[in-house]
Amino acid sequence: MLIVAGDNLLTESLTDFVACARRSDATVAVYDVGDAEAIKKYGNISVDADGIITRFEEKPENPQGTLAAVAVYYYSPAVLSLLTTYLAAGNNPDQPGRFVQWLYTRKPVKTFQIKGKWLDIGSKQALENADQILGKLKGEQ
Repeated sequence: MLIVAGDNLLTESLTDFVACARRSDATVAVYDVGDAEAIKKYGNISVDADGIITRFEEKPENPQGTLAAVAVYYYSPAVLSLLTTYLAAGNNPDQPGRFVQWLYTRKPVKTFQIKGKWLDIGSKQALENADQILGKLKGEQ
């Protein structure tokens, strides 16, 4: 199952993400926001040399790096069956990043780094900012 949250804008196709994800049970897109303050609004992760999540903290007060988990996920049927376990334990059903935070301690979760632009458009201000950024990108083409 491919899940893409509606508050994401990506400037690159998801074709490479899907090709990579199909070789794993669980894959999450990641993006380096490059800013220690900005990462505090997102899921902050660390990965090993193979791109497997080794640490995940949602909206950290003291981030370790600037790599953000993006709400673009791939889950195999084996992982989807764990969603029932996750929910039955009373975990957060509303924030999809919380499932990844729970999952990576139970099953390897692979990452795929977004190479184009990723824009979170979860607020009116962020949407307006994204419109300006994408307008500039379009003008450069």
